[in-house]
Amino acid sequence: MALSEAEELEMLEWENEEAALLDAPADAPRRAADSGEALLTNLPAQGFRQNLVRGLPAAGGGLAGAAAGAAMGAPFGPLGMAVGGVAGAFLGGSAGEAGRQAVSQGTAVAFPEQNYPVASGREVLRDVGIQGATQAGGQALGLGIGAAAGALRPAATKVGAQVIRVLSGVPSKTGEMVLRNPSTLLDAPGAEASAAAYTAFERYTGLKGLGSAVKAAGKFPGEGELEENLFQAAQKAALGTATPQELYIASQAASSLNRLGKMGNPRYAMLKATINESKRAVDDALEAVFPEYKSLRSGYAATKAASQFSTVLPLNVNQSPNVLRTVAATYTAAEGTLGGNPAKLLALPLISPRVYGAAIKGMALAGKIPAGVYQGGVQVAAGGSGSALSDAYEKRRRIAP
Repeated sequence: MALSEAEELEMLEWENEEAALLDAPADAPRRAADSGEALLTNLPAQGFRQNLVRGLPAAGGGLAGAAAGAAMGAPFGPLGMAVGGVAGAFLGGSAGEAGRQAVSQGTAVAFPEQNYPVASGREVLRDVGIQGATQAGGQALGLGIGAAAGALRPAATKVGAQVIRVLSGVPSKTGEMVLRNPSTLLDAPGAEASAAAYTAFERYTGLKGLGSAVKAAGKFPGEGELEENLFQAAQKAALGTATPQELYIASQAASSLNRLGKMGNPRYAMLKATINESKRAVDDALEAVFPEYKSLRSGYAATKAASQFSTVLPLNVNQSPNVLRTVAATYTAAEGTLGGNPAKLLALPLISPRVYGAAIKGMALAGKIPAGVYQGGVQVAAGGSGSALSDAYEKRRRIAP
């Protein structure tokens, strides 16, 4: 009886499959069907997920060993902790893999019908050594990144603040402050809360600020009077004869003079360094009398920084919109859209203080995550790498003549 065309095709496919099976190497190993089989046997893993799971015992042992080693090395200082942590990670990672190997061997014995591979003593030692080495390497990598970040952070803070200033117009002093402590933007009190704190401070101490002086006199002090208040109080602070009231008024006078300089007054723009030096002197003297004044000033500075990083468009020093930056960025983005270069669209977010503020807040949130969590991720990745490396060595051994 003749076969139909469909039956002939089906027969041909069956013959091809059978031929492929006959041509396959007799010792070609099958791979783990899932993560559980990858963990509990020595079948080659499929994909990085299975390798990560297989490396978990080594990663857990590496973390525990690193913690124990660092504790033992603590009496010898930071270097002792580092060396102890790396050595402990090696021993702990090796122990974790040794335990997994014991379970894998037991699985092979318990389920002979599955033909799970039984590793030789040499193969077990190889895999144990690989995992120990990768765990030690992961620990050393984490320590190295931490040390490099700490060493580079001051320079990176200055450079980052300058980049933010050039692109968005936020003063570099403000940029440095929030980059040194990104949580500043997260924890900054609102403008109303900051004003209420100053009111409470004045009520508690009995001090009167410039606002009270303006209300009493019916006019704002002139520039000469502000200068006199500041520089005389700074001289008295150096001699220790200034009263808290004089110091408080002088501090606010300095802020007013600096504001005039930012608004374009050439005299106070030139005297900025002298004004700031005098302000530091009176503030330090007032903090010696009222220590809480320091936190009050810090809160106000944080409020001001949060305000500067909250605007969508860049501002000038006098807080007016920076038309030049905005127009230039808009033109660049439009040119990129019309010219088929979408990368130029980044010109718009790059000038926005709010974008930088959001990024810095993200840094602050990331900084609240314990360092151990990051190190744990590094060790888990190291465990997965060690598993993949073991499989690679085994594959190479199988195909070697």
